[in-house]
Amino acid sequence: MNRYISLILAFVSIVSALSLPVQAQQRAKKSNVILFIADGAGFATFSAAADYQTGSPTGLPYMSKPWNLYSCSTYSIDGEYEPEEMWSSFKKQLSNATDSAAAATAINTGVKTDNGSLGMDDDQEWLETFAEMAAKKGFACGSVTSVQVAHATPGGVAGHVDSRREGSRIFEQSLNSGALSVMIGCGHPQYDRQGALTTGDALSRKSSDDYYFSADGKKHYLEYNVFGPSKRQWEKIQKGELPEGWEFIEAREDFQRIAKDPGEAPKKLLGIARSHVSFTYDDRNKQRQVIPTVPTLAEASLAALNVLNQNRKGFYLMIEGGAVDTCNHTNNLPGMLVEMREFNAAIAAVCDWVEKNSSWEETLVIITSDHETGALWGPNADKSDSLFQTIQFNGKGVLPTYKYYYGNHTNQLVPVYVRGKDASLFEKCIRGTDPFFGKLWNYDGRYIDNTDFIQVMTYVMGL
Repeated sequence: MNRYISLILAFVSIVSALSLPVQAQQRAKKSNVILFIADGAGFATFSAAADYQTGSPTGLPYMSKPWNLYSCSTYSIDGEYEPEEMWSSFKKQLSNATDSAAAATAINTGVKTDNGSLGMDDDQEWLETFAEMAAKKGFACGSVTSVQVAHATPGGVAGHVDSRREGSRIFEQSLNSGALSVMIGCGHPQYDRQGALTTGDALSRKSSDDYYFSADGKKHYLEYNVFGPSKRQWEKIQKGELPEGWEFIEAREDFQRIAKDPGEAPKKLLGIARSHVSFTYDDRNKQRQVIPTVPTLAEASLAALNVLNQNRKGFYLMIEGGAVDTCNHTNNLPGMLVEMREFNAAIAAVCDWVEKNSSWEETLVIITSDHETGALWGPNADKSDSLFQTIQFNGKGVLPTYKYYYGNHTNQLVPVYVRGKDASLFEKCIRGTDPFFGKLWNYDGRYIDNTDFIQVMTYVMGL
C-alpha cells in the first residue's frame, strides 16, 4: 500500500484546507450534489459542441460566469500527469490513460486503481463509494446514464468488481446495495439498439426458452446485455420482485410523467429504457439518431431528481452522457455533436430545475468528463510547424475543421465546470498548472485530480 502514501498526504492537506467553522457547514438545511459526466469528452469535444450549437466555443451557459472553470487530471494508478513532459511530443498524450472504470472509482472513492477495476483498490479490496457514505447518513443517491444501466461510469456509483465486464453483477450490487434510490439507463433485453422489439432472425442463436410473445402474437427472442440485468434478474423484474420500495418503468411516457409531476415520483425508481445499448443509435450513414420511444437524457434526469428530492436531507445524482465516448472512439464527430447536444440539453433542464425547485445555495452542480477520447485536434496538429493545432471553429451549425489522431483514451486534462454550494472549495484542490494547455484552451491552466471530487462533495454534504 506504499503507493498510496502521496495520495493520503494529499487527502489530509485538502481536508485540512476545507475545514471551516461549523456555522458555515450548517448554513443550508439541505445539501445536493449533481455530477454530470460526458464520457470521453475533452476540451475539444466541449468546445466543438458549444461552437456548433451557439456559434462560439465558449457559448454555452455553463462556460461563463457565474460558473468557474478548472481542469482535471485523470490517469489511473500507474500513470501520472507532468505538464512539461506531456507536451514534449505529440505522442505523449496517448500514454498513461485511464479507462472509465478506474476513473469512476477515483471520482466516487478518491482512490486511484487499476484500469478495469470498479470500486476496488489495486489489492482488490472494496472501497466505500461516496453514494454509500451519503446513504448511511440519510441522503438519497442515484445514477442516470444514456447507455447501459450497469456500464462502468454508472456502475462506479455503487458497484464493486475487479472487472468492469461483470455488468450483471454490478447491476445486482447497485440495486441491492441500499445506497441507491434511482437507477436509469438502457440494457433492455426485449429491444434492440434501434429501440425496436428483438426478432428471431437476428437472434436465432438464442436458446428456445429465451423468448416471449408480444401482444400481436409474434415471437421475440431476448438478448441480454453484458451491462444490464441478467436473465434471472430480468425475470424477477418482470414479476415485480424488486427490493422494497422500488418501482420499475420502461415506457418513455412513464419517464415523462414522473419528470413533469413530483407527485408521481415513487420512493425508488428503476428505469430501463426500451433500447439495448443507448438512447440513440447510428444509421448507415453514421448519423446519430435519437430514438423517439426512449426518454431523452433530460427527461430521465428530471425524473430522477423528482424521486431523489423527496429526501429532506438532500441527494447525490450522477448523470452520464455515455455515448459521447462511443462516438469519439469511432472518430465520429457528427455523432458526437448529437450526443453532446443531448448532454447539454440535460444540463439546461437540470439547472432550470435547480432554480425552480432548489437553489444554488443548497445545490452544487459539477460538469466534467472521466477522460478524453480520440485525441481530437486540428487537421495539422501532428506537424512540426503547427504542433498541437486546436480544432478550427466554423460557427453555428457548421462542422469544425478537425482530425482525430487516435481511437482510444488519452491522458489529456479534461474540463471541470462548477457552480453552486461551496463551489469555491475547488480552489483548495489545485494540484498544479499547465500553462501550455491553458493557453491552447484560453484558461489559466490550473488543474485538480479526479480523486479530489469526493473531498469537495463530502464537505458539501457534511459527511
